[in-house]
Amino acid sequence: MSNLARLSLISMATVALAASGSAITWRHDVGDTAYRNFAAVTPHNSVGRVLATSWFGSGTYLGQGNGFHWVLTAGHVTSGTTIQNVRFGSQTITAAGSITHPGYNGGNLNFDLGLVRLNTAPTGVAPVRFTTFSSLIGQRVTFAGYGGSGPGNNNGLIYDNNNRAAENIVDFSTGSGGSKFWWTVFTNPNTGQALPLEGTTAGGDSGGGMFWHDGAAWRLTGLTSWGTDTLSRYGDQAAFVALHEHTAWLEQQTGITAVPEPASMLALGAGLLALARRRRKPQA
Repeated sequence: MSNLARLSLISMATVALAASGSAITWRHDVGDTAYRNFAAVTPHNSVGRVLATSWFGSGTYLGQGNGFHWVLTAGHVTSGTTIQNVRFGSQTITAAGSITHPGYNGGNLNFDLGLVRLNTAPTGVAPVRFTTFSSLIGQRVTFAGYGGSGPGNNNGLIYDNNNRAAENIVDFSTGSGGSKFWWTVFTNPNTGQALPLEGTTAGGDSGGGMFWHDGAAWRLTGLTSWGTDTLSRYGDQAAFVALHEHTAWLEQQTGITAVPEPASMLALGAGLLALARRRRKPQA
């Protein structure tokens, strides 16, 4: 698979190009319904559709603190725009403002985090706590988002504004600090090595959560940022912001305390750096 050049936030034309790629895609031998059903349960129903002036992404409900309810999304979703609202299923909540991480870099997507303020909580949606857990390599994770969709062997994607969730294994990491990402690879089920609901992310899924179960509860460990294939087909490598590098900033902004890393887990190594496209979607 060839790498795609990084694209910067310079103009609306550039933004549209950078966001024109793919979505959460699924195993061709399983189909869409299972992935939509997976998205309807905890923790995936904590992910909402974040609508900005000219594009949309996804984001995860964190809970209440510092006088607001908070949704975590990607910096390239909140940067240079006004967030209009966040939709969780059939309920839409008007945004009360947004924050982009001060270190956000639109050229390389370092510090790719943004926060959306809400005055009210989504009904029937449990918040998911972020964690300091830093040993995800080899761990099973899940992720969700409102981007487009299609099978892993697709020739084109659909965008129907529905939430979908999938699972994968964290294969490697790259970078450190604000440039650290977790990476998953979308495995073809024909290899016999894919998970039951194997999938990957892309356009419109930016900011959607990556979740890991610590034995007691689901925790938020990453957020969708970028990837390597515009159609999110088999072999796509998806990058997720490593949230344990950003817990101090998140705590300061939201007033929500991170869940400590389990003492029994050991940090593991890093992998190779790849280039990719942002995974938000321009409005039609």
